[in-house]
Amino acid sequence: MFRKIAVLFDFSWTSRQALEWAVHLASRFGSSLGVIHALSRREDGPETESRIQAEIDLKIRRLGEGRPPASVSVHIHSGRTVDTLIASIEADAPDLVVLGTHGQTGLLHVLLGSVAEKIVRHSPSPTLVVKRGGAWPPRSLLIPVSFEDAAYEESLLAASELRGTLGVSVELLHVTEPPQAISYVPEAVIALPPFDPDAAVMTALAKLREITSRHASLSLVPHAVVGQAAHEICLAAARTGSDMILMPTHGLTGAARWLLGSVTEQVIRHAPCSVLSFRPGRLAKG
Repeated sequence: MFRKIAVLFDFSWTSRQALEWAVHLASRFGSSLGVIHALSRREDGPETESRIQAEIDLKIRRLGEGRPPASVSVHIHSGRTVDTLIASIEADAPDLVVLGTHGQTGLLHVLLGSVAEKIVRHSPSPTLVVKRGGAWPPRSLLIPVSFEDAAYEESLLAASELRGTLGVSVELLHVTEPPQAISYVPEAVIALPPFDPDAAVMTALAKLREITSRHASLSLVPHAVVGQAAHEICLAAARTGSDMILMPTHGLTGAARWLLGSVTEQVIRHAPCSVLSFRPGRLAKG
């Protein structure tokens, strides 16, 4: 599944952790590994590039001791911008991009977003955001399921490979969001039918059990809750002790993204564990 892995590396603590995950994943899957480093202004110059290459090579040899990746290449670019990183990802076309996140919060995050979220938003390749404190190897995988599309089937196909290679357990989660009355003008509020949260959970569990029966080899554990999607996904990850969340991103744009952000981006921002996100059709390519 991950024949070609790329990792974004800038010598920060979080990118060192991402490099560790990338090296171990490449070793387990027999993948080639490309390390992408964007030079800051103070790092410019051929001597600096040679030193950076040597330092990265040394780190990879230490991390991959006894089981190195199939092959390793280091790509050094001028200009530490998201555009530079995205251009490198597009040119290299990896099956997976691994990166760390510094976890900005507050107003600065709302105005600018984090580099990790921008990469997730624009990368044509699946992205694995390794969160601070995420220990290798992952043991438990959480897959949020929406019944509105079949993207979860792609998640399950990927989970099958991850289970076979890493031995992870797999948990399914469906979040039912309660309907909310919408008022377009003060005099007109749309009336909604009564909502029974217990019935919603039972209905969701029945559908999840249908999925688990079709994928019996994965030994899936189903969960269903009512609430706000991103919030409940993060809570479930903490409650189940998940090491990774695997979910699609559909890429909201414009005002909807500005006001709310996508569910996937909110999960990346607040999840207690690493998050592997993908555009439908781009992860499990068979």
